[in-house]
Amino acid sequence: MTVALLVCTPALGAFETPLFLLFAALLSLLMVVAWASRWLHPQIAAHVVAAETVPCGEALELNVHVTNVSTFDVYDLSFELVDAPASWLLEAGKPALARLESRGSAKLTFAMRPTQRGVFAYPRLRVTSTFPMNLFRRWREVPLAGELAVLPEYRSLAALDLSHAAAEHLGEQLATTVAPGHSGEYFGSREFVAGLPVRRWDYACWARLGQPAVREYTEPQYPTAAILIDTRVAQQAKSHEVLEAQISLAAALSETLTQRNWRISFVATAGDIFDLSGAPLSRQHDEILRALAGIEPADADEAWDALNKLDEARLPPLGVAIVSGWDEPCQRLHDHLSVHGCHVRRVFVAPTPVVDCVLQWNDIAVSLPDVRNGSVEIQ
Repeated sequence: MTVALLVCTPALGAFETPLFLLFAALLSLLMVVAWASRWLHPQIAAHVVAAETVPCGEALELNVHVTNVSTFDVYDLSFELVDAPASWLLEAGKPALARLESRGSAKLTFAMRPTQRGVFAYPRLRVTSTFPMNLFRRWREVPLAGELAVLPEYRSLAALDLSHAAAEHLGEQLATTVAPGHSGEYFGSREFVAGLPVRRWDYACWARLGQPAVREYTEPQYPTAAILIDTRVAQQAKSHEVLEAQISLAAALSETLTQRNWRISFVATAGDIFDLSGAPLSRQHDEILRALAGIEPADADEAWDALNKLDEARLPPLGVAIVSGWDEPCQRLHDHLSVHGCHVRRVFVAPTPVVDCVLQWNDIAVSLPDVRNGSVEIQ
């Protein structure tokens, strides 16, 4: 501003005095506006209040609470998410505030629709102010802590029957499986025997029969299985579409097994293992979906190393392997699991028909349209 004034003043001196005064007044006004814009630039703190997970393709309202930490009120604010993932389709315009008082707070809502599975860190929030008079634009970027897990999209299985594959290994366990509930469920009452803990006394039965009685509890047993997903992108020239279909099929399998009271010990990929031994049955499917959301393609050299080293005691009687082809690392894994008592049921997912010589009598071959339409039958 000063340089412009020094350059223009000699030339304006040749004109009439009112023109020079007008120029000086406009220049002074511009300098005042610049000073006010700099002095009242936005100083904002922000945090996100939203669900930690959202199914792929469903609408989500991302609520951002902003607070003016400055000692002055700020005006003419607009907000936008910077470097947001391209798969987050924003369904509304930029939120704006005409005024945010000092130490005041406001809630902004960004309506979006994530269209790609994954775990994403929240983008930065850019706050822009054009106060006063829209002559200057000042902005500041505020980091947003946290992440959003976009769960895989899937359709429920049309049919699932693993009894033939599991009966040989589970034996009577399938027949004694009971409905889900807390450990130690009430089974019945019987006559009291000396030495039993008094906390098991059944006072209602005692009053009815006229003699001491105690409650008996049974420990529910659930059939167990594991889900294996071959995530190596180089395996059989696997495309991104095939990998997503495998993950969607794993989600559908988890849903059906959980509904039928199966315990899923772990979900294993070519490069990692997601342990579910500590998850309650009521939360099992949600935990698996969260794990599937973060799965990334594995390198070709990550050939089930973690699973091959897994302790035999942690292996369930049954494993469902969702693959797109069969090669030497897969065969080594199959042999390792079979030796340690884990029967492997193979499900092939491929864009083209699987060669007949690869399939065995109990293998399943499904296509990409089958996974998308929910017409997969595993039996």
